[in-house]
Amino acid sequence: MAGPHRNTNSTPLLQQHSADALLTLLTGRQFASVLDAGCGPGRNESLLARAGSEVTALDLSLPMLQQARDRQAAHHYLAGGYRSDSP
Repeated sequence: MAGPHRNTNSTPLLQQHSADALLTLLTGRQFASVLDAGCGPGRNESLLARAGSEVTALDLSLPMLQQARDRQAAHHYLAGGYRSDSP
């Protein structure tokens, strides 16, 4: 089970809308590699991998990262945070 921060308001319709929006953005574009910071359960990684990208999934939540692994959504998995020290 995912951590307590899990979005319980997510619905299949919202997930489909999000996936459709991502696919629209990807149409006609190709990225050799993609970092999905805050990947959650791996929904976007699956779409990106099918589009031909090598995907690295990053999330603070080990349970969420495990869900992404279970989906075999990405090529690489990293547990941890992300931070920019730039202004």
